[in-house]
Amino acid sequence: MDIPWPKQGDQLFVHGGIGPLYAHVLQEPFPFPVVGYKRAGDTLIQGLIENGRDDALIYPIAFCYRHYIELKLKDLIDLMDRWDEVDKSYKNNHNLDELWSIILPRVDEGDYRDQQEAFQAVGQCIAELHKVDARGTGFRYMQQLEISQVDLLNLRSVMDRVAMFLDSLADYIEHAIDSRN
Repeated sequence: MDIPWPKQGDQLFVHGGIGPLYAHVLQEPFPFPVVGYKRAGDTLIQGLIENGRDDALIYPIAFCYRHYIELKLKDLIDLMDRWDEVDKSYKNNHNLDELWSIILPRVDEGDYRDQQEAFQAVGQCIAELHKVDARGTGFRYMQQLEISQVDLLNLRSVMDRVAMFLDSLADYIEHAIDSRN
């Protein structure tokens, strides 16, 4: 019986593939790769729904969602920088609370007066995620965390709502930028 060991000449990244099994590596930093992390978390949860429980997947699921939030916040800061024509230094910052605190004072409260409850709820979710994995390494490197169980359907559901809010905020800012030009 042959064991399928790696063989001389094997390459991980080769051009081509068929149907859904090939992918274009996008060169733009935002927003395309950002949504991929959220979709990956969603897909892993869907796999659990279809195939059954697998506790080993909590780390990659939570990592994907946390990384999505971090990149989405950085995307929003980039948009706000374009609007304000400034360049804030945040690229090496993985602190979700600090990233969110860069965004909040730059939001025109007049435009979001009806959305204060949503802003607070999103802020609470970001703070909770930051508390569980402050440096962005807990889920990535499978470090000991302060949580012992996670309702993955709830996690996905809340992430969907947070993502919808952040996407709407990004759309609003992009529209404002386009309208100004």
